[in-house]
Amino acid sequence: MVSVVLAVDGLSTIDSKTANNDSLKHVIDTLSSIPIPGWTLNQTSVVLFKFSDTRQSHMQIQTGDIANAGAIGFMVFAEVVWEKE
Repeated sequence: MVSVVLAVDGLSTIDSKTANNDSLKHVIDTLSSIPIPGWTLNQTSVVLFKFSDTRQSHMQIQTGDIANAGAIGFMVFAEVVWEKE
């Protein structure tokens, strides 16, 4: 099992905030996948990924910045197993 921060245009797909090590993470079983159709707004709404003019991008709307437009990145964190003493 791993945890993953997925960022599109520099924004976390979970909360649309600038992605970093402390962002909320997707938890994925080893050798499996999960669908991520867009940026999650709440438990029932998602902004779908789509190609658009940079000035109309989700990043521009959320942050007013277009520095990471077009960038897709991810950080993968291995499962940590704690042993009882």
